[in-house]
Amino acid sequence: SDDGHDRLSKKDLLIGKRKDKKDRGYAALEGESSPDEDPDIKIADLVLAELLPNLYSELPIFGVPLQLAVDRSKCHDGVDIPLVVRDCIDYVQDHGLTMENIYKLSGIKSKVQLLRRLYNQRETVRLADYEPPVVTSLFKQFLRELPEPMLTSELGPRFEEAAAVRTLEVRGAQLLSLVEQLPSCNRHLLSWVIMHLNHVTCHDTSNKMNTQNLAISLSPVFQMSHRLLTTLLCHCQELFPEVIITKYVPPLSAGSPSLPDNPAGISEELKKQESLLNQIHQEMNAGFVSKSREELLWEVQRIITQLKRKLRSMQRAQDMSQTQRSLEESHKSGEDEFHMDLTLQKARSQDEQPCREPTEDSEPSEVSTDTVDIGPEISTTPPTIQETEDPDTSLTGDEELQGLLQEETALQLEHRELLSLQSDLQGRVQGERAEIERLRAQLATKSFNEDSSEGSSSDTDDPEVSTRIEELKKENQLLQEKKSSLVRRIMEEREACLRLRVQLSLVRLSQESKQL
Repeated sequence: SDDGHDRLSKKDLLIGKRKDKKDRGYAALEGESSPDEDPDIKIADLVLAELLPNLYSELPIFGVPLQLAVDRSKCHDGVDIPLVVRDCIDYVQDHGLTMENIYKLSGIKSKVQLLRRLYNQRETVRLADYEPPVVTSLFKQFLRELPEPMLTSELGPRFEEAAAVRTLEVRGAQLLSLVEQLPSCNRHLLSWVIMHLNHVTCHDTSNKMNTQNLAISLSPVFQMSHRLLTTLLCHCQELFPEVIITKYVPPLSAGSPSLPDNPAGISEELKKQESLLNQIHQEMNAGFVSKSREELLWEVQRIITQLKRKLRSMQRAQDMSQTQRSLEESHKSGEDEFHMDLTLQKARSQDEQPCREPTEDSEPSEVSTDTVDIGPEISTTPPTIQETEDPDTSLTGDEELQGLLQEETALQLEHRELLSLQSDLQGRVQGERAEIERLRAQLATKSFNEDSSEGSSSDTDDPEVSTRIEELKKENQLLQEKKSSLVRRIMEEREACLRLRVQLSLVRLSQESKQL
């Protein structure tokens, strides 16, 4: 009826109003309703939001050759295996060695796909929040989707032939020779996987996964026969004697409690941070430009600067302690020589006394003259001891004072160089600000002229022009990222030049003091 039609139309009208409010709310959350926002920035964010998933799908970690997966998902401690494999091995080593049928169970498919997407998108993953079957399924999926087996298509048949040899020694020698012929990334991955599975078989009483069960479950995943996988597990200690399964410690982040306290730890952490920085640069050069990646880039650069400063200060402290130790050793050696001189003087005086006694008996008239001559010698002996002691002690004190004065001079020179660098940077900042003001005025004039002209909107509505604008914005962001990395390198080179200038000034001052 008409009433029913009116009721439906009112209901549809209310639903439409609610939908419009909801859309306006989402627009407000996204910043589209703010009049103060720059429309260019808003368009760039939308373009990046659309482009990033495509970029991640074009540069994945799963389903690509092993070397590409290692390059895109690095372990920054120097182990050349993909991070997803390392994380899965660490998880099973900590939580799954005693779980029954650990590599037979399958995880929930949706969770496995979620983890796969997170690794492909270079997101931080916490495997501890998932069940062991989910992690093992992710591990098997990565190995199953490799375009080429771990043993490579070329060497795989030869491995199968070597596994069929019955003589134990000959079989081990042939397998070792074939392992050495594998590419580096394949050899590292094979060694870690086999040694990890060996740890699993060591707990077969609780997890029910002996060598035969593992071979049945995982040989299709590894694209090899049961016999070959069983043979590799039996010869694992002979094939990979130097491989030790160690838990991966990722590079420090902004939320880390503190930096390492010893030079070895700082050097190791510095290598990790530099490896992470290189990976970020490679990803951003390939198009992975986003706000989170830029924030991570600056965070890594800041941590690297802190590590270098701390390592430099610790090296200075070690140098100071070594110089102090050498001064103390030289002082001790001087004291030992002085004591040896005293003992020699005493021995000489004792040798001279018997020679003078006969002269006293035979010629008493000359005794007085001898005693007059000897008296001053005896009386002058203590002052000579004091004179020999004082120069040594004063010498060590002068050396310590000279070292402190030299350090003070170095700090003063470094402070002066930093002040000159600060004034130079301030002048450049003022020049950049003046240039920004000039460009803003020029932009305002240009926008006013465009608004006053007629038909200006027809060019912006052209899809080719808008596409070109988006491409230019993307190129601009890449150039900005390259510029920031170049600025960081320039600052590091400036710091190195500053230290060299300070050292040259110290050398010049020391030469002038020697000439004086």
